[in-house]
Amino acid sequence: MIEPTSNYIILKYQKSVIASAGGGAINCEIDSQPLVIDKQLLDHINSRYKYTEILQVFGESMEPDIKEGSLVFVDKQDKELKSTGVYLIRTNEAIYLKHVNMIDNTYYMISTNKQYKDIRLDQFEILGRLKRVFTKF
Repeated sequence: MIEPTSNYIILKYQKSVIASAGGGAINCEIDSQPLVIDKQLLDHINSRYKYTEILQVFGESMEPDIKEGSLVFVDKQDKELKSTGVYLIRTNEAIYLKHVNMIDNTYYMISTNKQYKDIRLDQFEILGRLKRVFTKF
């Protein structure tokens, strides 16, 4: 049992929402559950407590950096596109976890795994920036 102190933060773990590192994930249900995290851990990953949510990754397009089944911490307030960032992206079709780059005034989702082709983004929304990945071994 964890004693209620200021050393812990309760975050939303979006257990039924899948961030696709592959062909896309359609999420029909949203079932968030509380997950108690040590405040020092969030300080270490430089994520704002109030805006951080946790999701599970599905697919292998971001391997070897992000493996299928990993838990990702996403800062939903950090939406500014940077060339080195990985973002949670909503398109009309699905939710993805990918790099986003602009090439010739067009945005593309880029996978780390080179077996996957870049995907052109016409309409999309940045839901947040990836702050940390926790991989299950």
